[in-house]
Amino acid sequence: MSDINTSLKWMSDRQGSVTYSMIYRYGPLSYDCSSAVYYALIAGGFLPPNSNIGNTETLFNDLERNGWQQVQPDTNGNYPAKRGDVFIWGKRGFTLGAAGHTGIFVDDNDNIIHCNYGYNGITVNPHDFIWSINGQPPITIYRYVGGAPVQPQSKIVKRTYSQYNQDKPVQLGYVAPTVGLSYRLHLTKHGWGLYVADSQLAGSTGQSNTAEAIEVRINNSLDWVNIDAHIAQKGWTGYKKGTNGTTGKALQMEAIKLTLNGELAKQYKIVYRVHQSSIGWSEWVSDGRQAGIIGQRKGIEAVEIKLVRK
Repeated sequence: MSDINTSLKWMSDRQGSVTYSMIYRYGPLSYDCSSAVYYALIAGGFLPPNSNIGNTETLFNDLERNGWQQVQPDTNGNYPAKRGDVFIWGKRGFTLGAAGHTGIFVDDNDNIIHCNYGYNGITVNPHDFIWSINGQPPITIYRYVGGAPVQPQSKIVKRTYSQYNQDKPVQLGYVAPTVGLSYRLHLTKHGWGLYVADSQLAGSTGQSNTAEAIEVRINNSLDWVNIDAHIAQKGWTGYKKGTNGTTGKALQMEAIKLTLNGELAKQYKIVYRVHQSSIGWSEWVSDGRQAGIIGQRKGIEAVEIKLVRK
């Protein structure tokens, strides 16, 4: 018998113990948004045990074939969601890769459980907040109305990292890495921010909200990047793997230096720049060079980091 509590338990049991990956999405250590939903629905008996693990695009058909009905297609945010409803973001036919997202409502009050890149794993968040900061994409919501599970017709579509990101703008000299780069800042006013992907802005500009610490991951590991940070009243801290700075002490970072470790350092340069209050963006620098001006009491507000093939 199908049981949504079992599906939700499958998700909650993995909070804090798995990471997000579009490449290593079949578990047990990492999933992406759609593979997590597929496994949860299989655990709850809504899909057959031998179902193919599809994606956000195949999920539309697989839900409809197995007793799920649309509550309201392509809504603008006004929807009567209930505990156990499955949401899919993006216009049907155009949701592959980063263009779509999915998860399950855990209550009748807007909260969802989903595997997501922003928090690098499975988390519970207010749906409308996450939906809003992601540009308010179209939403389709499905509710289970009953029916015996049937074998989905969809097949697994395995895509490379670059295929998932093929319609993202490519900057001159930038090569989408075969390992994922992500990073975040700890801001004085808001604490740790969301992870952002390579070349994207972490932090804010013009809001007098300076960074106290930085964390950089490659392939969900802190071991690939060395970080040296210049901290107000303390100076340079020395290189540390993956993270550097302080939290809760109101000591702003003024400059950073980044280097790569191991085999990755033979293939790529790590390139970065910082935005400082009253100064603006620094020049792009790479591989251990200083980004940021020290001695003027100007804190870092934002950073951008990318990998460039040598």
